[in-house]
Amino acid sequence: MNKHEKSDTLANQCFYQLEEDIVCGILKPGEKLKVEHLKERFGVGQSPLREALSRLAASGLVDIENNKGFRVADVSEKDVRDIYETFTNIENIALAQAIQRGDEAWESSVVAALYQLALIEGRKETVPYSVWAEKNYNFHVALISGCNSPTLLQIRKEIYRKFDRYCRIAYNLWN
Repeated sequence: MNKHEKSDTLANQCFYQLEEDIVCGILKPGEKLKVEHLKERFGVGQSPLREALSRLAASGLVDIENNKGFRVADVSEKDVRDIYETFTNIENIALAQAIQRGDEAWESSVVAALYQLALIEGRKETVPYSVWAEKNYNFHVALISGCNSPTLLQIRKEIYRKFDRYCRIAYNLWN
């Protein structure tokens, strides 16, 4: 079902796959998420699926409609501006702390991640967005990893999924 460990619960497996499908645009903004259809798709019961959908609602990727079920969260200019500003602020705080607290191992990880990104960006042929996005993500994670704040990194990770969703939507609109 996904690339996560087999020890994941069914709810976690559903959560990760649905999250990926929403962020990547397979499930479109405003699309109704029919529990019966999803039960068949994932081969799971209603309970793990509802748990996954509730967690996605808590993360802001899914909306719960009273007595109507679940829907992929809509997109709006106001939301993208808020997410971008919040994401940038969080990442800047983490980067400032990383610069203060980082050691030689952190510096080495930044240089290595930058090198990997530069290899992709230096290619003459076009690379798939997903390949570039992974290298760019790894570089940014390396930059902030030296902040030594698990809480700050977790907040950034949660906001990143929403930010990434908008980046992918924009990329798909222009290509």
